Amino acid sequence: GERPLVKDNTYLGTIQLSNITVAPRGVTKFEARFELDNNGILTVTATEIGTKNTCSIQIKADSEINCIDIGSSLEAAAVNRSCDEAVRIKQDARRVFEDYVYQRKHSVQQDKQMSNEIRKTIIDKCTALLKWSDGSELAEVNTYDAKRRELESLCLHCSLKLE
Repeated sequence: GERPLVKDNTYLGTIQLSNITVAPRGVTKFEARFELDNNGILTVTATEIGTKNTCSIQIKADSEINCIDIGSSLEAAAVNRSCDEAVRIKQDARRVFEDYVYQRKHSVQQDKQMSNEIRKTIIDKCTALLKWSDGSELAEVNTYDAKRRELESLCLHCSLKLE
């Protein structure tokens, strides 16, 4: 879309890729392709990389949106560029934070040398952090960093107990 938040974009259609391979977060990879032809027809294709599972949608130029709407949308995007960049930075920080927490959680679940007590402590902390992230919408970047350091500190403390 023209803006980082879905609510700020112009709705053109829906694409839904089903039968996605079940895997830990970040393992399954996707590709989205956007093609605009000379007749103004936009084709959006989503593909799961590993299985080549694909879904497409075509949006024709004669749909409900017109040139005036497109111009207004692009103008709004230009006016809000600095706010949108701040949102993008927060979104990136949240994604990096959540990826780290999911990665930690997954690695602890796979660690056979770790005691059940330590494993439960770390998994509970990961679950609490993910719940916090879900409820905090877009926190400040330094808040995500502080929460990540909390988990790093707990993991370090737990690993020292193992030695």
